[in-house]
Amino acid sequence: MFKIKGEALQQIVHGITKGAKKARLGESRVFISSTEEHIVKFYFVGEELQVEKTLECETTEQFAFATTMIELEIKVGALPDDELIAVVKEGDKVLLKWGRSSNIM
Repeated sequence: MFKIKGEALQQIVHGITKGAKKARLGESRVFISSTEEHIVKFYFVGEELQVEKTLECETTEQFAFATTMIELEIKVGALPDDELIAVVKEGDKVLLKWGRSSNIM
């Protein structure tokens, strides 16, 4: 689906989860999608607030999925900073892959 450096993904996720915490959204969901070539959007919607962050990176296909803020924050926080992370869909799961065989589901 897309590839990005671990550090860049961590910065995007940190920024969006920090905004959700300040808005006191609790168990809100973050939506991740690509609608244009090489553009990935991260966004969440609250009752009075909508936040969207976009990034330009290598994409291989259009996609859309959602997960909880806390799950995204924990899993992306565990990624290595200096590796190229491939975010791929396998069946109904999304994997964060790097190196030869390392991944987080």
